[in-house]
Amino acid sequence: MFTFSLLYCSSSPDRCHCNGKKTMLFTSPENVPAPDTESVFSDKASLLSRTYVRTALTSQCAQVDSRASICYSANGTFRVISSEGKNENRFFDFCVKVSEVNSPLIKAIASCEQQNNEWNPQMEDASVLVNGYGQKSEACLIGVFGGFHGGCAAKISSEELPLLFLEQLSKRPSLKYSTTTEDMQKLSSFRPLFRNSDEPSISNDNPSDTIHIHRAFEEAFWRMDRVLSLGRNETSRIRWSGCTPLICLIESSGQEIKAVGEDVKVQAGQRGHIPGMIHIANAGNTHAVLCRNGKGYRLTKDHSTANPKERKRILQCGGSISLNEKHGLVEGLTKATRGLGHHGDPLLKRSVIPVPCSASIPIDCSFQFLILASSGLWEVLNETDVAKIGLESIKTYFKSKDSSHRNFKTLRQSPVCNQDSKDFLCASQSNNRTKHIHNEIKEGMSQSSLKTQSSVIEDSPENEYFKNLAGLICKNIVKSAMMAGSKENISVTVVILPGSPGHLY
Repeated sequence: MFTFSLLYCSSSPDRCHCNGKKTMLFTSPENVPAPDTESVFSDKASLLSRTYVRTALTSQCAQVDSRASICYSANGTFRVISSEGKNENRFFDFCVKVSEVNSPLIKAIASCEQQNNEWNPQMEDASVLVNGYGQKSEACLIGVFGGFHGGCAAKISSEELPLLFLEQLSKRPSLKYSTTTEDMQKLSSFRPLFRNSDEPSISNDNPSDTIHIHRAFEEAFWRMDRVLSLGRNETSRIRWSGCTPLICLIESSGQEIKAVGEDVKVQAGQRGHIPGMIHIANAGNTHAVLCRNGKGYRLTKDHSTANPKERKRILQCGGSISLNEKHGLVEGLTKATRGLGHHGDPLLKRSVIPVPCSASIPIDCSFQFLILASSGLWEVLNETDVAKIGLESIKTYFKSKDSSHRNFKTLRQSPVCNQDSKDFLCASQSNNRTKHIHNEIKEGMSQSSLKTQSSVIEDSPENEYFKNLAGLICKNIVKSAMMAGSKENISVTVVILPGSPGHLY
């Protein structure tokens, strides 16, 4: 893992804050060294950073002009210092972390937790990434937790919820998830919390694996809320912190549909084959958006005062919704109507419930990328906006690479599913939300022509390309939300999926 750090401020180039690290300063894009330029930065991470900066400077999304100055540090990170309009005191400091995981369905993952200094005194969000989840090398768990009234609930949930979810999954042998000895010791310390309590009723029938995963989500969320009732690290005497959790489990079948030659067709023996699944659950207004064939689909349900059903539920249970916001605030405090924590305030706790909405989506090879983000992003952008930003980032990145690399070797046609992909979407549908998502994706498939996408993979560091692409998309989405006027902290995770094209880096 390595980090891309970008700082946008109104300072002049000679006011670069590099924290005393060994740096090089460039005052215009033309002075940025090419990737093959020999300098003090001979390590691999620095080489990637230099190429990434050149891309950012030529990117329409990044909007970095000739007034920008770039500060390199020897540890492979960089900061871009740029004027941002008339507000001389406004600056953004983006720290984007890029990771590579074992799953063959995930090309790269980038995440950014951005504190909104103008509106929030502290960063309350948290995120988590577990590679090789549950002792399965091809499984990956990703989570984003939007914090409220402090960061304790989000931080603790990001650490404990994956383990509580894994405990439920391991009870189903066919899923092949398992816990370690260390995991079992930690889980045993929680058991007194769950005795003689009103746990969600679990049916004794024999459900499918997908149904079991959905029930595991529900049980894990309920148990996590019980853990937060202990008030660990809480300091307020009035109201403890809360969070809106979103966790996503991406499973691979361990097999890939490979393309041979220029015409991509799914072989007869592989028709209907599902390379993997996305299982997702949320409670609150933290959401996930899938970009497929250039269109954004929201995979999560909105649990906020903007949802008429949620408003009705709160009012029927005796709660109140204030009128000092567009859609009002639950007990005059929060837009989220579901979430974890909030213990200590009986009125708020009665209305904000820890019940998730879950869905399972079969992955096909036209899935491009997945965006998981806290409410700070969604208050100013929607699924169409983030899909366009991501696609424009890919397009601009391709243009910058085409202008500097002409010696392309071998083109491979990326596997893009034909109409048989519709069969993929007819897999297990366990609830209304899943059915709604499947219907939306089917409509999108019928309206778009599924064409092959060329990608260059031979003689190219493909993994490094996808890491940099994930970082660019993540940074552009966060910056767009900040520039759009978000008043909350923003946490974003970008997952590059099989439909994103590879290219010569």
